[in-house]
Amino acid sequence: MMFTTYRRLLRACWNTFGFGRTLLGWLFLFPAFTLFTRLTLLLDRLFFPKLRDIEIKRPIFIIGHPRSGTTLLHRMLTEEGGFCSYRTWELVFPALTARWLAKPFLALLRRRRKTLVPAEVGHEICLEGVEEEEFLFLHCLDTQFLLTRTPLGFDTFEHPEVRLHDAQPPRRRRRSVRFFEECLKRQILATGRPRVVAQLHFSVHRVRTLLAAFPDARFIYLNRSPLETIPSHLSLVRAGLAFQWGDGRFSRELLDRYFARRYQYSIDLYAYSRDLFQEGVLNDRNTLILPYEMLSSNLKAGMEKAFEFVQHVPATALRAAITEQAIMQPDYQRRHTVLPLETFGLSEARVREDLSFALEGLRTLRAPDATPVTTQALEQSAGDALAEHAGACYGIARRPAPGGAGHHESDARGTSETGDLPFVAAAG
Repeated sequence: MMFTTYRRLLRACWNTFGFGRTLLGWLFLFPAFTLFTRLTLLLDRLFFPKLRDIEIKRPIFIIGHPRSGTTLLHRMLTEEGGFCSYRTWELVFPALTARWLAKPFLALLRRRRKTLVPAEVGHEICLEGVEEEEFLFLHCLDTQFLLTRTPLGFDTFEHPEVRLHDAQPPRRRRRSVRFFEECLKRQILATGRPRVVAQLHFSVHRVRTLLAAFPDARFIYLNRSPLETIPSHLSLVRAGLAFQWGDGRFSRELLDRYFARRYQYSIDLYAYSRDLFQEGVLNDRNTLILPYEMLSSNLKAGMEKAFEFVQHVPATALRAAITEQAIMQPDYQRRHTVLPLETFGLSEARVREDLSFALEGLRTLRAPDATPVTTQALEQSAGDALAEHAGACYGIARRPAPGGAGHHESDARGTSETGDLPFVAAAG
């Protein structure tokens, strides 16, 4: 399936940009780098035999819609270095052998470019900064980041196979999580820190598969109003497109379709979160629901709640860092611009209508009481029940693409290639 996604990505590169650097990079550099990564991961088994003895116990996964405060929580939790996490360059080179071989390149890069993406874009990425572990799934071509950071998001066809992970064929979804697990083991060995904390907002759609692999995992779900997350997320994506490819590279029609899809994907993510809570997959035993407002207005209380849930005693240095951040919080001035919903052909009334269940959930959402859920039950629900959810796209009514007169409901979503998913019908 990875090859199928890769083939579709090449097609999207050609259709979007034609012959040029983007196509050549994916055509030649990506396969070479993937081969390098796979070979060095194999060599790790030879050079680092202690990997066999490492177990991942009680990992902490931070989930929620993008722009819900997941990054703030992730960076606060990893501030003192008490948890195993990733710096940006380590995500690029997950194999320990690869990091050793890449030392000269990394040394040169550190001298020339420490900041890869500036804060003005909306999410600063620094070479040595802690970054979200969701990026690891890029090595498998199995993350929604493919739809925000590559031309695949502009393809004529929809690609639910890189979004709705729990609905993938069992072999595909297990393989991706197994790769993720092997990467985490290497990072535990490299850092000497036995407990993992990982930021995985798009992997809300992967929760069942994660729980099947890590039954003792703890989730922290950041809960924020879609009236705030959606304009912030779409503004970040738009700024990212301009930073990566420049302004004026895409037609108005292409952008309308792109952002109509991104809006629908936000609805899908909120809807799937709701389903996970309603079905008890996420419950009071394995999940803490943390309101964004608590992090933004009372950071110390929010962090104490998180520490209590994950049973971690923070060091004095971390408590001091949290206090300092809490003092700075009221005076925080973002360096990026959040555009109004109307920029994307949306309105507050429409978001309130389409996401009424999520807005109501801000007041009523709570983790249900825990009931025993076996790994077999999770596998069964991921393989069967989710196919119905994904095929119907959670029953949310489609709308025409914003600004696209003459677009029918299916046009707003695009055609879907679903041959690799257990869907009876295309999603949209």
